[in-house]
Amino acid sequence: MDPVTELLGKAIEVLERDGWHQGAYCSKGAGRFGADFYAYGPDDGGSVCALGALNRANSGNAWAVHRDPDVSLVRTQAHQRLSDEIGGGVPDWNDNPSRTYEDVILTFKKAMAAGG
Repeated sequence: MDPVTELLGKAIEVLERDGWHQGAYCSKGAGRFGADFYAYGPDDGGSVCALGALNRANSGNAWAVHRDPDVSLVRTQAHQRLSDEIGGGVPDWNDNPSRTYEDVILTFKKAMAAGG
């Protein structure tokens, strides 16, 4: 399994374990885009949006991407694969009031399958 597909699978596990959220990367610590967005370390927990799930699966922190550029590149590629699957921006898609948890999980699975 390629690293992008693997990360998408780990993000599904995060969503299944921690729950899905709309309106922010994470239900706890909203607005934590501080001076060090690339902070590395665990966050405060809580449910996550689609991108928060990718971040937490990648760096352990829903609010941050991994400091290692090779590791964060995999997260960027997974984000792109999700964008390709939905045909647009992930934040607006995730936060659409008609969106459901089931939609999000199904889209992650489709993005995994798109990787071969």
